Parts: sequence; structure tokens; C-alpha cells
Amino acid sequence: MKAIQDMGMRAITIVTAVLFFETHNAKAQDLDTEARAEVQKHFDKFWIQRDDSWVGIVNEGFMGGNAVIQAKGITFDVRSRPGSEADKLNGVDWSGDVEVYARVARRRGFGSGDSWGEWEKGNPKGVFLYFCSKVEKKNGKWTIETGRAQLRRPEPTQLP
Repeated sequence: MKAIQDMGMRAITIVTAVLFFETHNAKAQDLDTEARAEVQKHFDKFWIQRDDSWVGIVNEGFMGGNAVIQAKGITFDVRSRPGSEADKLNGVDWSGDVEVYARVARRRGFGSGDSWGEWEKGNPKGVFLYFCSKVEKKNGKWTIETGRAQLRRPEPTQLP
């Protein structure tokens, strides 16, 4: 009888552990989705949609230099960082970084004779546009920092 009780307790412990990890993973996935949505909102502040493209001004990134960038097929590569005990005590719910890619992109400089360059396809993830070095949800508020990349919304005359 004791062996049966021990087996029952082990089964309850295993089920409890599985439920904890499933709940934890679901919450982490929800926060990843929320982080992606916040970065999308941040992206929308600096980029203008034009037909099937997005146009923005970036001064750093794979395509280099100050340039108007036209990009198609935008994706956000979200990576969460494990939180520490200090993070939890400081109210950090989620922390990570995000890389912004385009399936294809081209650039144009600011010189009077500058014209649109060739379309580039980049690596398997796409053309790297910029990096959000700090994406954090702390005390219910999201913060997004783009590191060295300085983003500006283009003027209508700068659109293709």
C-alpha cells in the first residue's frame, strides 16, 4: 500500500511540474508576442508604409551610412533574456532584444545625384535594418532603445 501511495505522490508531483512549466512557457510566449507588438508600434513611428514597402531613414545598420531605406517583408527577431531575482524584485517582467530584418531592401543617399541602389536580399534572415538593444517591460511599461541606430521618419519628398 505504501508503494502505491508513493507512486501516486510522484505522479501528482510530475503533473504539477508539467503544469507549472506549461503555464510558465505560455506566459513567456505571451510576453514575447507582446514585445514583438511593442517593437512593431515603435517601428511604425519611424517608417511609412507605401504600397507593399516600408520607407525609413536609418543612420546605422547593415546597409550603412545615412540613407533612406525602402524595405519589403519586415520581420522582427525577438530574443528574451532570462530574468534574475534582482530583475523580478525591480519589477522587470520581460527583457530582451530585437533585430529588425527585411526580406529585401535598397537604399538611397542624401546627395543631389544619389539614386536608388540595387535591391539586396541579405542573409537567410533577410537584410538587417537595425537592432533594438534593449526591449524591456518594467512595472507594466515598455521601453525600447535602438542603440546606435538613429531612426527618422522620412519626408514625403523622400519616398520612392
